[in-house]
Order: sequence, then structure tokens, then C-alpha cells
Amino acid sequence: MHFKDHIGGIVHNTEANTLFGISWGSRNFYQWKLNNKGQVSNNSASPEELLIINPSFYIDYQDCHYLGKDLVLCSGLQRYSNNNQTIRLGGFDLISLKDYRPIHQVPIRLWSPTGLPMTSNPFWIESIAEKIRAYFVPDDDKASTLFIYDALLKP
Repeated sequence: MHFKDHIGGIVHNTEANTLFGISWGSRNFYQWKLNNKGQVSNNSASPEELLIINPSFYIDYQDCHYLGKDLVLCSGLQRYSNNNQTIRLGGFDLISLKDYRPIHQVPIRLWSPTGLPMTSNPFWIESIAEKIRAYFVPDDDKASTLFIYDALLKP
């Protein structure tokens, strides 16, 4: 499939049999319908016809994962400046694919030794026993490090 926008992330909504895509910088969302062969059935639609404006602006999504039940978890970052000071903030957004709005937004106050937020690039998150484990690779060079964090779940 060819599409006239830079798609920075894509997830498969297995319940609705659609693909959910985010543009570079994640200002725009797109949704494509799949037929029963797994092929995009509305691939002739223009970006303007498929465009869904992202209502959230506090981070630009870098990676997203489908969680089931029309929910997507996206991570990303944004750079904020004030009086010649810059801070890069990362976070998670839990997005509903029913209305494309964040249900919950969580800043992630973790940075790599290079100063990049942990959520600068790919991530993976999973539930293990009584905790959530998150994996991050924030840096873009040959010395990239895989960071692993555990968060305990409270009953």
C-alpha cells in the first residue's frame, strides 16, 4: 500500500480488523479497514478522507501497541523551552480507538544517560506476575542500551 504521509507507527486493531496509524509527529491519526484476507480495503482513500486529528499535544508518539478492547498504548516525547532552558519530557498515553482520545496520560520521568527521555524510541511493556515490566531503547546510536524497569502492582 502507498500513502501520501509519513506514517511513524501502526497497530492492528484485531477486534475491529483495522489498522491504526500515526503520522510523523503524531498530529494526525489514520484508520484503514482490512478485508477478510488482511488486505487494506480502503487503500484508494486520500489522506484527507482518512484523517483523524490527534486531540492530545503534550507528547509526539514514537511507538504504539494494541492492548485489546479498542485500546492503544503510545509512548513519546516533547521538548519544552522557557527562558533558554529546555526539558525533554516523555510519557505514555492510553488511547481509545472508539473516539481517538487519551483515556489516561502519564509523564515518564526517566532519562537515558544521554539526556533523552526513555520514551524517545521503541518500547515494549508486559504484565509479569504482580508487576508491569517496561523495556526502552531511547538512543539512536551504536551504543544504544536496553533499559528494563519494573513497577509493582498494588492490590
